[in-house]
Amino acid sequence: MGATTPSTLPLAAETATVQYEDWQIADDFAAYKQDFNAWRQQMLQRENDKLDVSRAVFVQPAFEQDVVIDGEVALQLRIKSSADVGLVSAMLVDYGEARRLAATPQPQGVLIDRGTGWQPTPLVEFQLAQPTTEKMISIGHMNLQNRTAPWRVDDLVPDEFVDVTLTLQPTRYRLPAGHQLGVIIYGTDFEMTVRGNQDIRYTIDVEQSQLIVPFQDNTQK
Repeated sequence: MGATTPSTLPLAAETATVQYEDWQIADDFAAYKQDFNAWRQQMLQRENDKLDVSRAVFVQPAFEQDVVIDGEVALQLRIKSSADVGLVSAMLVDYGEARRLAATPQPQGVLIDRGTGWQPTPLVEFQLAQPTTEKMISIGHMNLQNRTAPWRVDDLVPDEFVDVTLTLQPTRYRLPAGHQLGVIIYGTDFEMTVRGNQDIRYTIDVEQSQLIVPFQDNTQK
């Protein structure tokens, strides 16, 4: 693997601030608790009016050539919560139609020796699925009351901006030419975080927020 160069990408928006809410109606909340995969699929869709109020979506221009993300992507945010508690989640997304590997491997009709419990077990491989228009690249979460360190409790004043850096899970990912890099910012993650369904409104100061992406050298930034 080669060296990487961090690139600062703006969170472009038509307004100086962007708001979203961390609340679902009771029926949707119950459904998403039962099937977080359905929630995530809807959240990832670029055009989905149902969840627009629950997220802020920022998309970069299409890349003219392949780029490789190699390392930790960081989201630097100036954000405020309408309550004295807060949760920030973010997904990095590849927007562009492509055939991608399915989520689970498929049996290949061959048994291999010394599998589970030292018994013969089917050989499985990941297969290409039908084309999709988006794929999650990486993800991260932060409790705003632990914004300086996981073991430290920081006071959070309602409707007062704070500066945070949310580091996403490290990854190595090739983004094909013509695709767009997006970031979705939201609150509750129905798979990975507490599901409080609190009526909280978040506001992002877009002009004071940015995405830091470690691109592998010799690729377009």
